[in-house]
Amino acid sequence: MADFSESIRLNPDNALAYDERGFALMKLGQHMQAINDFSSSFEMNPLNVKTFVNRGTSHAKVGNYAQAVADYDEALKIDPTHASAMHNRAVALTKLGMLQQALDGFSRLIEKYPEDANAHFCRGSAYVPLFSAERRSLVILCFSLRCNAPFVCARLDAMGEHEAAVEDYTRALDLEGSVGSWR
Repeated sequence: MADFSESIRLNPDNALAYDERGFALMKLGQHMQAINDFSSSFEMNPLNVKTFVNRGTSHAKVGNYAQAVADYDEALKIDPTHASAMHNRAVALTKLGMLQQALDGFSRLIEKYPEDANAHFCRGSAYVPLFSAERRSLVILCFSLRCNAPFVCARLDAMGEHEAAVEDYTRALDLEGSVGSWR
């Protein structure tokens, strides 16, 4: 950390030093300080996708999901196929309760990166809040107790969101090499 700070002291126009110190601060859990460094980096290099993604991640870590989405949107303006920006944006939208936008985001990610098991799993998870309270409680209980997935699916009535969630969870398991299907 001291070396990044000394680099910034010697050359306050060094965007990379701010970016790298911000990344180190982020990894240390000092997200507000990281946000400040990432913001300073933008003043000198406003087209750095990685900095937008990292600042968005720090915003999300402190619960500023709307600002995180804004940062991920900026990253995607520069690089529309940036997988982390696409994924993290959809997760932040889920946290904001913007489920349809989150599902759309995960769908775009999966369209671009169909072998991304985590994207399939997260899209399946994004459907859960759309279930009735009883179904949602059962899913949460079963996953927390690590119940087998066929039991969960057998207990849930067939419904549009359920089927889509099951398909995504099954695809995630298949991509991860797990045995069997949820059906």
